[in-house]
Amino acid sequence: MEHTFWTDKLSKFLYENHPDLIFKLKETDELDDFINVRAEATSTEFELLSTQGVHQDCAFETVIANLQEGLKFSRFNMVESILQEHFIDTYDKFKDKNKRMAFLVQLVLQCEEVFKKYDCSDNFAYDDHFDAEIIGTIEEILEHKTIDL
Repeated sequence: MEHTFWTDKLSKFLYENHPDLIFKLKETDELDDFINVRAEATSTEFELLSTQGVHQDCAFETVIANLQEGLKFSRFNMVESILQEHFIDTYDKFKDKNKRMAFLVQLVLQCEEVFKKYDCSDNFAYDDHFDAEIIGTIEEILEHKTIDL
């Protein structure tokens, strides 16, 4: 499969699960390099596995796991889930998907200190304290209106 296939695959995954990371990488002009390096490695790995006779489905599954390595836990998805569950009125204010996404990215960025306290890696293990801290932080943000609604 071509490099552009993997670039598109990763770009879509990032857009859906890590728009906060996209924002950070764009600020430092590292987004294209981040995507291209991973896509190129994935393309090379897929070709290698294919030439070694690995079944295409198995090769695809293997390289997708490597393409998404370090990205399985999504801060964005976690904040969105918490907002949907605990702050439904605020969540429902955003009918426009792009405005909701922008709002959620701002929330994720403002919750950064909480995320730094926990293992938010691919090995993330659910923790009630983490949930409570994120909920409390979001509550504080909403009460003090540090993000435009």
